[in-house]
Amino acid sequence: MDPSKTLGVTPVDVVIEREPCYLLEAAELAYSLVNDIPAEKLSGTGLYCIPAEAIQRIRREACAGIESHQTALDFYFRQVTVGAEGEEVSCLGSCMLYTALKSFSSDAAQMCRELTQNWRAMRSRGLRITSISDNSLNVEEQDAGGFSSLAQEMAELPVPQSYRMQLLEAFSAFDTYLDQLLQLLTPIIGRLPALLEPWVRQAARLQEKWSQFFLENSPEEFFLQRSAVVCDNCKTVTMRFRYFFSDMALGRIWSKDGTILFHLGVGKEPEPRRAEPCSMADEEFEALRLMGNPARARMLQAMMYRTMTIQELSKALGLNPGSVHRDLNSLFCAKLLVLEAVRGKTGYRTDYEKIKALTERFLQFLEQNKGILWQKPEE
Repeated sequence: MDPSKTLGVTPVDVVIEREPCYLLEAAELAYSLVNDIPAEKLSGTGLYCIPAEAIQRIRREACAGIESHQTALDFYFRQVTVGAEGEEVSCLGSCMLYTALKSFSSDAAQMCRELTQNWRAMRSRGLRITSISDNSLNVEEQDAGGFSSLAQEMAELPVPQSYRMQLLEAFSAFDTYLDQLLQLLTPIIGRLPALLEPWVRQAARLQEKWSQFFLENSPEEFFLQRSAVVCDNCKTVTMRFRYFFSDMALGRIWSKDGTILFHLGVGKEPEPRRAEPCSMADEEFEALRLMGNPARARMLQAMMYRTMTIQELSKALGLNPGSVHRDLNSLFCAKLLVLEAVRGKTGYRTDYEKIKALTERFLQFLEQNKGILWQKPEE
């Protein structure tokens, strides 16, 4: 990587790895098994995606002898509806594997040790649980020695009470429950290297594409445009390929450590997306719809000139934190917000330039047939 490439204000090294993170891949298979998710959902449409028929075979062989209704497996991977209006699903296993994720490893046991160390360090320094997403608890690390109570932090999460107790139980004895999770997944992990080997080999070309892309393009521009991410202290961005649910890209930002992680589906390619000059994509119409809501418009206005956390925005506007989290997630997914990790705190800021460009494109869309005389339909 060209050391002159920067993300924010510090030189950044972008690392692209195609060796699977077997612990996370095994968890995805277990999740799909427990929740009866069809193989087509684990596949994708890209050139490097594993076809659904092959995924069906891989899952059958990797999970041989494992019952989908097994009590322990169900405890970790049964999906639970979360969110103020039940708009997302979560499971305990994913939360444990992604919440404290600060590095990838192909060695599952080593990765579990690192996760345990990370969580222990986060607890000792103090933390704030700001929200819950489909794959993790969203956490802000506090200054060294800060007090935090897991029970208090989880009390406001928009989740069923039974799931809240499940999360509290597991995260209070993180090492014990993570060891149990590893034992459950070990048979799958042991079989995956041979089963995935042809697809990992095929992804070498995709790895080359990404490497070449970052030699020729600014990481700062890419992550801002494609992921709406800004980190003022970023030193390393690690992108590790994922082979199941391959159209997804899950990210973790650790501002204090200067690290950004992406578990990047092989269905994602580096070519920038381009819209036709006189047409608008469905996502753009959805973004316009979101902006037309009075509450969301007030949120965009409040974040115009400063980065705000969920708690700060809720307090400033007198809104329910659960509703704010849901609306921020919708606005962020519509690329109307930038996620900023500044001075160790992660928050959101309105992307003025993106909104300006969107409204200008909408005006162009309205005016594209100017000068055409429309005939009144015959009755």
